[in-house]
Amino acid sequence: MTSPDDALFSGLAAIVMGVATYLGAERRGRAIKKRMADGGDAYFEEQRTYRAYPRLSNPRWYRGGGVFLVVGGILIVLLGWYGRR
Repeated sequence: MTSPDDALFSGLAAIVMGVATYLGAERRGRAIKKRMADGGDAYFEEQRTYRAYPRLSNPRWYRGGGVFLVVGGILIVLLGWYGRR
């Protein structure tokens, strides 16, 4: 069983990672599109993946993951706080 302090730390870590993912989504999408436009062989497998799954180069996909992490982190913190009572 985890302690409430572990839940607090884990929840805060998830919130921080979620905010970072949300804020970095545009930059990541631009970097992926730039690599695709360059078309070098160094990223052949990566480019094949992005062509097969275009949502992976869409910033909305990463922003959604960031929101999911923030909401999950808040729930973990709240459950840890509730378990402390």
